[in-house]
Amino acid sequence: MAFRHSVVCVLLFTSLAAGPAQAQMPAMPKGMGKMMMPDLSSIGAPNAAGVLGYCMKNKLVGADATSVADGLLKKPGVKGSKPYAAGLAGTLQPGNGSSFPLANVGSDVKSKACGAVLKQAKHLL
Repeated sequence: MAFRHSVVCVLLFTSLAAGPAQAQMPAMPKGMGKMMMPDLSSIGAPNAAGVLGYCMKNKLVGADATSVADGLLKKPGVKGSKPYAAGLAGTLQPGNGSSFPLANVGSDVKSKACGAVLKQAKHLL
């Protein structure tokens, strides 16, 4: 118990000494993005359409994404759905009940995720 208390004190002191800007989350080590990337084989059309909208807005995919997103938006139940709204906000919902917020990863991982969603979305048309 004393050891755990000491660790908490050291961590608290370290974060306070680092200052407010450095006391936040540590940087993700290189290569972590690949390990964290979800399997998108079960992503639904609504979330894929929303994520493509997010990716287009942030210039993370090419112009070919527009026709794919438009095709998905023509499917019934896509517009106005919660998965679509989550995708527009930049959250992947790979279909297993988990979420993968793109805001929490670097631009290289965002680009890879957008490319993977685009590739998978083509299969949903």
